[in-house]
Amino acid sequence: MTLSETAALKEHIDSELAAGKICPSTSPAGAPVMFVKRADGRLCLVVDDHCLNAITIKDCYALPRQDELIEKLRHAKIFTKLDLRNGYNNICIKKGNKWKAAFRTKYDHFEPTVMHKKGPAAKSFILDCKTYFFSNSSSFPSDHSRISFVLMNLKEGQPKKWGQIYLEKLLDGVYEPILESWDAFEAAFLCNWSDPATAQVAERRLRDLKQSRAASDYATDFRIIASKLEWSDAALITAFRQGLKAEVRSKLIEFTLHKNITTLEEFISTACLIDDTLFEARRELRKDSNPSASAPRPAQGRSGDFVSRSVQEQRRKAEEYTKCGEKLHKWEECKNGWRLKSSERPKPESGKAAEVEELSPVPTMLGKV
Repeated sequence: MTLSETAALKEHIDSELAAGKICPSTSPAGAPVMFVKRADGRLCLVVDDHCLNAITIKDCYALPRQDELIEKLRHAKIFTKLDLRNGYNNICIKKGNKWKAAFRTKYDHFEPTVMHKKGPAAKSFILDCKTYFFSNSSSFPSDHSRISFVLMNLKEGQPKKWGQIYLEKLLDGVYEPILESWDAFEAAFLCNWSDPATAQVAERRLRDLKQSRAASDYATDFRIIASKLEWSDAALITAFRQGLKAEVRSKLIEFTLHKNITTLEEFISTACLIDDTLFEARRELRKDSNPSASAPRPAQGRSGDFVSRSVQEQRRKAEEYTKCGEKLHKWEECKNGWRLKSSERPKPESGKAAEVEELSPVPTMLGKV
């Protein structure tokens, strides 16, 4: 850390300890921290909690439809507003879970007693607004109406003060670049209020990502992280290639020597095809090196208690049970199984081998000569 960052870190820790929002920790976990600059130049301390994703239970319920939620409020007369933007940092962490959010610094090891600031709040707020605009498109026909709606519905505190400045300019007709279109306003809003370390954390995770399973699984993880970065396809292709297994990477280089691939999706499809082909080749090689595993088993001889069709027919005529040859016997009550009685067993012959009895005698129809 630089001298300015070290001073800011010390000031932040002292203020948070005095406010009771953090306390010294002996947790085995410890996320790293970093400083990033906001749009106004202020330093912001960020805790990299991505390691918690491995032990976090994801929400498993379906997201409600926006129009259905609005329909439920149609007849409501009393409304309350919860300030999540400023109140989120006052929610206490459940007992027994504080150790998971511990972080380490050059001064000591700490854990929070309340929730950290909600980084994705700005992005979630914009997404909720865009969903509402889509469900009520007739009420928001222009970018001017959408921007006015967002500025009027910002929470109290710094966001409200920031919004009032631009709301006054919008109503007075003062030209401002970020008020010119919705896209410009959205970009400026997210730049000022979203987590400034998102791109830096995503870049580091992308560099650390390596293929450990199938290339298709690696590609899925790569796409999720890459969606947070504004990289060109050429840069993403280079990063994707570096994370592949050495065998897949070498075959991919040989393939692309004679074919120019410029898009990321085409490059990923080619890598997945090569990985699948190598997997099939290894499986066939294992079969060839171990022929006993795939060789057919030798035919097993019939046991001495094999009951032929002719014996079954004889038992049926004698009103005996066809399975074991007993009388007054039901199929579901039989515990003897298929077996021959002593009188039905063939006698051993000497000399020539006896003729083999056909298992399924079928009358032969002789045709005309």
